[in-house]
Amino acid sequence: MHKIKYLILLFTTILASACTENVVLQTSKSMPNAIWQKDSVVNFNYEWEDTTNTYNVVIDIRNQNNYPYQNFWLFANLYNPNGEVFRDTLECVLADNSGRWIGEGMGSVHHLPVSYLQDVKFPKSGKYRLELIQGMRTDSLQGISDIGIRICYSNNTKK
Repeated sequence: MHKIKYLILLFTTILASACTENVVLQTSKSMPNAIWQKDSVVNFNYEWEDTTNTYNVVIDIRNQNNYPYQNFWLFANLYNPNGEVFRDTLECVLADNSGRWIGEGMGSVHHLPVSYLQDVKFPKSGKYRLELIQGMRTDSLQGISDIGIRICYSNNTKK
């Protein structure tokens, strides 16, 4: 079962890291002192006009060596211009069973791209908001230094 989990993680990491070309939107927010408080919601607001092309949405996580867990739970709420919300829970595996960080990085900071939405069309033009909340069982989660989003054209988009 663990091998399947890591193969899926490897596949989604490859898909997410492929989203380096044709980036339409990329932004991130830093956590003060690399600590994400349980009641701290990270919001990404963006204006979207294109309702015809398909996109991939990636969540970028940067963690430090002092992150105490192997995985990371994240709650994502995507609000469209009508106020409708699409809710999701993501498990982000940051380290393998031996404790080696899976993402890219050198030194004490590691970056893991996590595939959130693939081949998605934004149904309406207007203001969108992606709300991210840490879903771990600790009030002060140390070792998460940055969280970000990246939206790029999917491979199915005609450019």
